[in-house]
Amino acid sequence: MNVLWLLKILSFLILDNKLVNASNCASNRSNDHENFDYFIVETKNYNNNNNNNTEIGIKNIENIHKDWKFEYSIDFLNNFHVFSLPKNHHHSRLFDEFNFESIDNIINQNDLINNDNLLKRENKELIENLYNNNVYGIQSLKKRKLEKRLPVPIDYSNTNLSIRSKQDSTVDELNKISEEFEINDPLFKDQWHIFNTAHLGNDVNVIPVWRMNITGNGIVTALIDDGLDYESEDLKDNYCPEGSWDYNDNRPNPKPMLSNDYHGTRCAAEIAASKGNNYCGVGVAFNSKVSGIRILSGEITSEQEAQAMIYGLDVNDIYSCSWGPPDNGKSMDSPDKLIRSAILKGVQDGRNGKGALYVFASGNGGTREDGCNFDGYTNSIYSLTVSAIDYKGLHPQYSESCTAVMVSTFSSGSGEHIHTTDINNQCSDNHGGTSAAAPLAAGIYALILEANPDLTWRDVQYLTVLSAAEIDPFDNTWQNSAIPNRKYSSKYGWGKIDAEKMVSMAQNNWKLLKPQSWYYTPFRFPNLKLENEIGSVVDSFTITEEILQKANFEKIEQITVTVNIKSNKRGKVEVELISPNGIISKLAHSRSRDRDTSGFKNWTFSTVAHWDENAVGEWKIKVYNVEAENSISFDGWQMRLFGECINPELAKRFELNEDYSVINNEDNDNNETETESSTASETSTSIESSTTNTIDTPTTEVVESTSATGEITTTENVEPTTTEESTPTTSLSSNIPTSDDQQKGNGNDSYENPDKSTHFIGYFFALLVVGFGILLYIILTRRKPGRARRREDFEFDIIRPDDDDSRFEFDDDDDDDDDDDDDEFNVSDFDNDNNDINSKPLQNSKNNNFKLDSSSEFDLGSSNLKGHETSDKIIKDVINHETNTPKSKDEDYSNERTGLINDKDNDDDNSSLHNNKDNNQDDDRLVL
Repeated sequence: MNVLWLLKILSFLILDNKLVNASNCASNRSNDHENFDYFIVETKNYNNNNNNNTEIGIKNIENIHKDWKFEYSIDFLNNFHVFSLPKNHHHSRLFDEFNFESIDNIINQNDLINNDNLLKRENKELIENLYNNNVYGIQSLKKRKLEKRLPVPIDYSNTNLSIRSKQDSTVDELNKISEEFEINDPLFKDQWHIFNTAHLGNDVNVIPVWRMNITGNGIVTALIDDGLDYESEDLKDNYCPEGSWDYNDNRPNPKPMLSNDYHGTRCAAEIAASKGNNYCGVGVAFNSKVSGIRILSGEITSEQEAQAMIYGLDVNDIYSCSWGPPDNGKSMDSPDKLIRSAILKGVQDGRNGKGALYVFASGNGGTREDGCNFDGYTNSIYSLTVSAIDYKGLHPQYSESCTAVMVSTFSSGSGEHIHTTDINNQCSDNHGGTSAAAPLAAGIYALILEANPDLTWRDVQYLTVLSAAEIDPFDNTWQNSAIPNRKYSSKYGWGKIDAEKMVSMAQNNWKLLKPQSWYYTPFRFPNLKLENEIGSVVDSFTITEEILQKANFEKIEQITVTVNIKSNKRGKVEVELISPNGIISKLAHSRSRDRDTSGFKNWTFSTVAHWDENAVGEWKIKVYNVEAENSISFDGWQMRLFGECINPELAKRFELNEDYSVINNEDNDNNETETESSTASETSTSIESSTTNTIDTPTTEVVESTSATGEITTTENVEPTTTEESTPTTSLSSNIPTSDDQQKGNGNDSYENPDKSTHFIGYFFALLVVGFGILLYIILTRRKPGRARRREDFEFDIIRPDDDDSRFEFDDDDDDDDDDDDDEFNVSDFDNDNNDINSKPLQNSKNNNFKLDSSSEFDLGSSNLKGHETSDKIIKDVINHETNTPKSKDEDYSNERTGLINDKDNDDDNSSLHNNKDNNQDDDRLVL
């Protein structure tokens, strides 16, 4: 007996030690957040396989920054290291204030930022030291509490108290199902989401799947939540301890400890509550396993959150997440770099490389005008975002909508809730919200993975798109899609989930998708504004078949759009993406509670509405100002397409730190294509320039116009040159740079000042040579007898670089980026005679390079005089002038040139130019 007891103790210790060893990376490591601030240093990728170099780099950082203390390296992700600082150190405040996710980006913008704290000497030295020690980025490691998406209270005043009062003859069918599957669980008759007796068909249609003997065997779903009552009668047989951890109390088993730690248990029971144990209800995948990862019962750091997203990655197949930023209609939050890196690792390495599934609830802020595109978790391309419908098939007002919604499934509304297992040996009849919809979908996905274990995370998404059933067909949010006979809605996604249809499609010769590919458009800087008026601004970009071939991109699955929009009231801004085929994605809608003044700074929206669409053609982004008292400035945007590749042999592993907008732009092609790209079609409303595109070296035509409705529009047409595929380069930033970035560059050719043309300077020197020849001719003729009269009849002014009455100004100074006047031409320097040039004011000369019409580049006379008539007029004017006004030797003729600037307005302009010139003595500009 004693021996048996000892064996039990030994077995327990071995098992406990195994769990602890497996969870070493999950330990909280007793960080002292009361006295120290912690932050993460990300080193560059090429140190991955050289630990010695990494250690040297860490030592160098500690030697340079004596207050920094290296704590440990994060072992579940490469190249992330934790350091500490004394509390409230000025470096900690700096890390909180600025985005340090990319040091390269800061380095390359450093001399372009004016009046910024980053330009303080000590901060500049800090950044340069980090850059020189191969630091990619830094982020603070603060504690915060994540928000559960709790059930929303329902008003029962206008609804029946129970769905049972509406049951009809389908009760007999329900009883047959109970007998067939030996279900004696008392709540089963109320689990309408499994079999709806009141509104037939408004359920997940899982009974036919059970009849296929598909019940979730071998699949594990992790509930990242507030704990899991693994001792519950309904969950104890299906609990997976290997995939579980408690980050709030730093222990292996996530037992609920607080009075409101019921959320995770209720969600888990929707998936895997045991069948036939005469206790509460039944899970939709009742033979699957569930893990518990407890993070919502207290404050955690982003390191712990990142750990939670991939904990037990070798065990857990699905991660169900019913939480996110507050659903208050004014918040906007997204996972930081560490968390995004963890999720990427999950989809790349989980399930033996096929990818873990991340299922997110869309949010419960619908009644507060909130939307899931303001949530960086739900609008991730790696998330299966689920919205809610009630037992009548209606859209509950609390359920958030957005173009990131993939599918909808059942939850509370119209007087009913989800019936499931609760903590403290109780059952629940009031579980709901999108919190209940997400785990219900996760349970269906467990069935899909059992039906076809070879499915990748993208295959599951595609199956969701194709199998979801349209619901509420008269809702005005439905629109046609690129998939025949399929519609998309921002409320319902691709429709309600249908377990039987999805399983059947997964089993019946489903052809696995080819590897993922992606295409990033160049960064665009429209710089369009609306001040104190209701209206919209539009920018567009054209994608060609050639560039998609080069990117190995076949067809669209998901799209993300990152924007920079300034606004003094963020909630009064709306954003739409319009495809070449007319499919519209409402990326952002107005929110009356959102009075934030920071606008959208590098915020990324996403959409699944363009699934299977051909990307070729003109894409438009439209930004609305919906309140007259508000002002907006649409400064920049970038679109990123994700989908299926053309050639699997050319597929690559996606890297977060890679800037794929420059992948197809080979450095050695820049010089060859520069001259060709300087040719553009000339129109009276266009502003033309030679442009180095971040994807290729195209010919671009930028057209800016104002419609009758006040809509401001710019377009860009791209005609790429043919180049070979380049080797991927290291990204400098994943953020949209400012317009200054495009002028100065980010260390490569992607954002350099695109106009490197020198033909105007060539014209100038050619004219200078001609002038010099004429001058030499005049001097020589003075020495010959009989030529005095000819000398007096023809007298010319020499074109001097310092002439104040200069008609054109050329900028050859590439170094002075602080002076806005140093960009090729100053519009104010043109005279009013050139209406074809000045017919449209330029809104931003830094981002709108242009070329003059050839007929007006060097106009020396009136436009209605040609050939010998012009010459005769010049001769007559000179003779009359010299006859009437004798000139002394020292007299200044600079203001008497026939056919040049004569009016008072232009004299004022030239005076202004002269004053400006005196104030910029370091300018090396040449003036004609």
